[in-house]
Amino acid sequence: MINSILIPTFDILQAECFYDGFLRLFGASQRLKSENSITWKNSGNSVAIVIHKRAHSTKTEYNDTIIGFSASSPNEVRLIYNAALRLGGRCAGKPSNNGYGDFSAYFYDADFNKLGIFYFK
Repeated sequence: MINSILIPTFDILQAECFYDGFLRLFGASQRLKSENSITWKNSGNSVAIVIHKRAHSTKTEYNDTIIGFSASSPNEVRLIYNAALRLGGRCAGKPSNNGYGDFSAYFYDADFNKLGIFYFK
């Protein structure tokens, strides 16, 4: 099984601000931090989210990888989506019955990594 997801970033400080706020919504906190990477994890044997500084310094295009997070209701999908946008995320699909899951929403972080919030009945 997956034990970590690595997400590249151009600006580690901006990414830290975004992911600190966003991952806190799921009970995660920083576990390891260095000059070039930061790791978050919640209690138990959960998957770690790791941001790491990219070697290249030019943004090119959106990333097609989607990292999915679970929600307990359509309302929670909306709340998390709105919080992500307030933290600097960009819309990639408003909350709706729009594909994967019974209700979902998508957004990009500042480095164009795509994230999704999914509710399943």
